[in-house]
Amino acid sequence: MPASTTLLLCQPPTGLAFVERLEWIEQALAYPAVAAHKLVVFPELFLSGYVASVLDPAAACRQDQPLLEEIQRRCQAHRAWAMIGVVTQHADGYRNSAVCIDANGVQQATHHKCRPFGEDEEAAFVAGPGLTLVDTPLGRTGLAICFDVEDPQLIAAYAAAGAEWLLVPTANMRPYTLVPGVKVRARALDNGLSIAYANYLGQDGDLDFPGDSLVVGQQGEIHAQLGARPGLLAVHYEQEECASMNPAT
Repeated sequence: MPASTTLLLCQPPTGLAFVERLEWIEQALAYPAVAAHKLVVFPELFLSGYVASVLDPAAACRQDQPLLEEIQRRCQAHRAWAMIGVVTQHADGYRNSAVCIDANGVQQATHHKCRPFGEDEEAAFVAGPGLTLVDTPLGRTGLAICFDVEDPQLIAAYAAAGAEWLLVPTANMRPYTLVPGVKVRARALDNGLSIAYANYLGQDGDLDFPGDSLVVGQQGEIHAQLGARPGLLAVHYEQEECASMNPAT
């Protein structure tokens, strides 16, 4: 692991207009980290919003791709890594994806959700092929999206492949409020890896997102949790030690 890394989770409110979404992205990437490295995790399908992306993946993909290029420029400008949820198009259809961008604005990896959740996601997206690993400032890092993290076999495979961390953009909705506090912590404890889990807060169509974005350590311990308010959650890592910073709102 590098000398120091500030990990940030972005927990935005739902219902953001396009300009407001860009403002949240800018605020997160420009966060004044005290560490040598900065890495920001945004929620699932954040560029167009979760419900809009599921209802019309073609339209979301058309909007997401040019915006993704803008985010790459901003990552370079702010020397920040980012993992952000987007819709991507492939020969077999659209995929629910998350792109990992480095501090030079280069796409280092793209994960495609392996475990679509519910009939709407299954109708909108083609499932991804499997594990995605990348070296980030946190170390060897696995990428997952929402329901992926609830699959014990998938997370065990990440651990067996050498993942020290798992970054998870999510759109976890009610009534599944026990997922971050129980399942995410169990996956970390069972496999000896740390997990960053970034969610939305608020109502989106018929869905209600409770927030509860959190960072969990290798023993299932909670390093930091945002709760039921929008904002940024920052955690500073120095070698093997961590110290929670005050959440930024």
